[in-house]
Amino acid sequence: MKFKIKKEPLLAAVSKIAGAAEHKQTMPILMHCCIEAKDGTIKMVSTDMEIQIAASTAVLSMDEPGRVTLPVRRLMDLLRTLQPETEVGFSSSKKENTTVSYGSGRARLSGFDPDDFPSVGGESADVFSVSSLALKTVLSTVKYAIAKDDVRYYLNGALLECVEGALNAVATDGHRLAFSKIEAKEVRTQKELILPRKGVNELCRLLPEGDEVVDVGFGTNHIFVKGEGFEYVSKLIDGKYPDYRAVMPKKSGPRLIVDREALADAVGRVNLIQESDGAVLLELASGEIVIKARTGTDESVESVSVDYTGESAKIGASAHYLLDALNGSDTEKVVVYFAPAPNGAASVVYLYGEGDARNQHVVMPINL
Repeated sequence: MKFKIKKEPLLAAVSKIAGAAEHKQTMPILMHCCIEAKDGTIKMVSTDMEIQIAASTAVLSMDEPGRVTLPVRRLMDLLRTLQPETEVGFSSSKKENTTVSYGSGRARLSGFDPDDFPSVGGESADVFSVSSLALKTVLSTVKYAIAKDDVRYYLNGALLECVEGALNAVATDGHRLAFSKIEAKEVRTQKELILPRKGVNELCRLLPEGDEVVDVGFGTNHIFVKGEGFEYVSKLIDGKYPDYRAVMPKKSGPRLIVDREALADAVGRVNLIQESDGAVLLELASGEIVIKARTGTDESVESVSVDYTGESAKIGASAHYLLDALNGSDTEKVVVYFAPAPNGAASVVYLYGEGDARNQHVVMPINL
């Protein structure tokens, strides 16, 4: 294998695939990427056996096609030190050794036999095209609420619902819930699947925010996404996601409208008095909401003007969870309910954007 390529497109390709590479020593070959050079293009692939990302880019010249594996992190660290217009050469006479040349320097990197490099995925079906921005938006909105290492394994991912003309995404860790919906006229298939946390994060990182369209397909237990210059495959979590509609509160109870950034800033400042993330008390009165936090003998209090004229009410909630919910909305003002939970438990904090209920957030209460 022998080819030359500019540093910028090569680094862009390596950056796309780096997140899928394994960072532990359990299987050293998974810390490498597989590079295949042919027909004036290189295709780079990395995987941790749960997700797989491939990126392709054109080269300046190619004298000999071939396949090698190289350590992802070491290659990326090397490329980052080079000047923008640097030409980088790759040559390999053996599958396990590759010389990387640049300017007046060179490095020899050892790899594995590319024939031993694993692959994730299989045949895809139910392929449809959808706006990259639409898919990125719904997943980015809810990913903060995905559980971490929960014994209820199905909560360690986000639910993606493909319904006629729309995409829905849901995530919950049992203490909070995030829901996002966006119109997607291209969607004509009915499908529910659970993407694992890492898969969601990597897909959100890959998807462009412009007008690009990506192809989405489903296999037996995989999702496939193909866009300009990248291919993404992720295993799905096998399980039944809880019926989130049954736990979404109704629009009842004390209702207020408040400037989203003003409330987020106040919650953040009040929470500074606590050494670690803690709970804050929200006290609602006519025309204002008061946020309180206490630790030992120290106390912090701040009020924010709101549009509310009902009876007084109060609720305790995690400051961190409230901030995530507020930051998950993108409107200037949000509608907030101290809404009774469907199961008859204490009221929850239920909020969404004023005039825009596509993104909805629920935060469970804390007794204070």
